[in-house]
Amino acid sequence: MKNIKKIIIFSFIALATSVSASNFNTVKVNADVLNVRASDNIDSKIIGKSIKDSVLYTVGESDNWFKIDFGKNTGWVSKDYLDILSESVPVNVNASVLNMRESPDKDGNLLMKLTEGTDLEILDKSGDWYEVEHNGVTGYVFEKYVSISDEGVIPSKLPREDIAAVIEFAKEKLGSEYVWGANGPTQFDCSGYVKYVFENTIGVELPRTSYLQSRLDNKLDFSELETGDLVFFDTSKQGRVNHVGIYLGDGKFIHASSARSKKRVTISDLSKFYKNAFKWGVRI
Repeated sequence: MKNIKKIIIFSFIALATSVSASNFNTVKVNADVLNVRASDNIDSKIIGKSIKDSVLYTVGESDNWFKIDFGKNTGWVSKDYLDILSESVPVNVNASVLNMRESPDKDGNLLMKLTEGTDLEILDKSGDWYEVEHNGVTGYVFEKYVSISDEGVIPSKLPREDIAAVIEFAKEKLGSEYVWGANGPTQFDCSGYVKYVFENTIGVELPRTSYLQSRLDNKLDFSELETGDLVFFDTSKQGRVNHVGIYLGDGKFIHASSARSKKRVTISDLSKFYKNAFKWGVRI
């Protein structure tokens, strides 16, 4: 596809408090527009922008600059235009089950087991481990299995004419093998497939898991669905989102199915099983 443009908009809002700075901070923009730069230098390339009252999550610092993550990129923002809200950063567990340990070591004493979607706070980092807090308990988790909430990126609403490109590209992947944790280009799991399609057609970077993707915007009822909407399901009947696809219209959706009889990217009907498992839709 041609003319792909990355859409990066930071738009979380919260109330400010006054605390001192550390590497991991939740901060609020106090300028009308804040440039996100490629390096900690006023002359470096502008790679994104953040609007006033947006909340960003910092993962490093250098003199008068904070480092932030967004999508697959990192950038730098000036401390002069930020208010620190908290000396921690919110993250979500992106594994089915994640061990929180007493020390940053795989053999450390097990404190608790965390399920996918659990909210944590990053306090510090030690090698490949994050020091986190959950429900008043402080411990360590392996960094690979947590992600900064919504990856600091919320895409803007897409012009409806762009949806045709999304659907066309999505169908080109029909028959691709389902593999848990795969992100493409020939193997996918459900959320990896949706993320790959949007990123490689119109340049919108979505969160990695179906749980985080389901929180991008207001929930849509079944009757409100339009072509190109994301559709979310609880196929395990455990009360939480665990599957995602792209709505095609006419009661059909395309997805990377993990069903034993399929295990591939396929088109399914939003009836019977999937209608009963349907949670809500989200419009990107």
